[in-house]
Amino acid sequence: MRLAGFPLEPDRIEMAKADAARYRTTLSERIKQYNIKDPNALIEIAKIAAANNGYDTSKNIGNFGIKDQSALVEIAKIAVQNDTLGAVANIKNYGIQDQAALVEIAKIAIERNFWCTVETISKWGIQDQAALVEIAKTAAAKDPSRTSEHIQNFGIENPADLVEIAKIAIERDCWYTVHTISKWGIQDQAALVEIAKFAAAKDPRSTSEHIQNFGIENPADLVEIAKIAVRKDPYNTLERIKNYGIHDQAALVEIAKFAAAEDPAPTSRHIHNFGIENSADLVKIAKIAIGSGSYCLEVISKWGMQDQAALVEIAKFAAAKDPRLTSEHIKNFGIENPADLVEIAKIALSKSTFEVLKLI
Repeated sequence: MRLAGFPLEPDRIEMAKADAARYRTTLSERIKQYNIKDPNALIEIAKIAAANNGYDTSKNIGNFGIKDQSALVEIAKIAVQNDTLGAVANIKNYGIQDQAALVEIAKIAIERNFWCTVETISKWGIQDQAALVEIAKTAAAKDPSRTSEHIQNFGIENPADLVEIAKIAIERDCWYTVHTISKWGIQDQAALVEIAKFAAAKDPRSTSEHIQNFGIENPADLVEIAKIAVRKDPYNTLERIKNYGIHDQAALVEIAKFAAAEDPAPTSRHIHNFGIENSADLVKIAKIAIGSGSYCLEVISKWGMQDQAALVEIAKFAAAKDPRLTSEHIKNFGIENPADLVEIAKIALSKSTFEVLKLI
């Protein structure tokens, strides 16, 4: 029995649809007034409302009394496309249990409004770590800087997963990722080292600039990272070698030897940045540099060596390797004893008499 003048349900359904179709409709606040019992009709009305006011529909989706999970997923997707900020702020109201469906919705939201999605992801109620990782990877590929800023919102627990996400972010924006790597909350040293090595190969300058942000404790790991960076970009790496915070002299010598063999020019130009104290170590590094190229003879004064015996030893080695350039730059060594200079000249003459005599 129905009251006289009260519309039949088919009419009420049509009236509700018309109400839902209005721009910025607030139907979801009043849907119960229509007293609609047909669940399929309610789903259809909710979809129309979501397309016209995603925020209001998401906020009041419970008023529709919809139990069908697949229908709720579809309505949420429509709402996210209409008003991403409003929909994601109220995504929990849908009560969606399917983690894969939440991933799909999150991917749509990331495309529509990246910031609000990563800002609110912790409120989505996603418990499945694999789902969170998938969303974070999508986010890192889309906007690595803001993903780095908000990565902890995802609540990802496995360091191996964070390594994979960080690598995706580094591929897109290495500088910002390594700049904010401390925000990732990674405590696992092995994971941090893996990320740093990957970053060093991708962008050695940015990595060397922000290497301390990783909080890597083992000098041996820092040596390996520095070697990767040196191989890719020796000049910018050696210019920033102090940033690695390595105080172990043996470790510093190891990096310098490696750099000298890789590219002697920037090694010679920035050798003072290493802070190597032992003259014998500097002699060994200089010999490696000379063996790889003679540029260091032009800047040997920058090596900061005061030990005359060490300077003489390098000059003799250089005279045997490249007599012409050694003779050309012999004054750069600052060798004081004439007898030592005579010995060096003899070595140079024995290798190239004509070239050396022109510079004698």
